[in-house]
Amino acid sequence: MVTIEVDEAFAFDFLSIAKVKVNKKLNGANEQFIFHHDNLQFQIGIIFSDIVESEEYSNLVRLNEKIYDKLEIVRKNPNVILASEIDELNTERYNTKKKLQFKFFNEDVKEVKSNEGR
Repeated sequence: MVTIEVDEAFAFDFLSIAKVKVNKKLNGANEQFIFHHDNLQFQIGIIFSDIVESEEYSNLVRLNEKIYDKLEIVRKNPNVILASEIDELNTERYNTKKKLQFKFFNEDVKEVKSNEGR
C-alpha cells in the first residue's frame, strides 16, 4: 500500500464512494468501507462524526449514488444517457466537496476542475 496526501474533502468523497458500494451490496464493500472509515476517523479525530453526519457528506453519498446509477445504465445501454448528465452530477459533487472542505477545514479544495473558470 501507498499513502498519498489529499485534502479532507477528497478523502470524504472517497469514503462516500465506499459507502455507495456498501449500499449497492457489492462484494467486499463492507470491509473496504470499514477500513477507510476507521483510517480516516483516526486521522481526522473528533470532528469526524460531525462531518459524516453533515448535510455535505450526505450530499456526497447521494450524488455518488446517482453517478453510480447513471454509469450502470450506460454500461447496459451506452446511448441512453448523455455525458453532460454525468458531467453535471460531477460538477455538483465537486461543489459539494468545496462546501465540505470550507465548512470543516476553512480552506479551499486542492482539486483542479477541468471546466472551472470557463
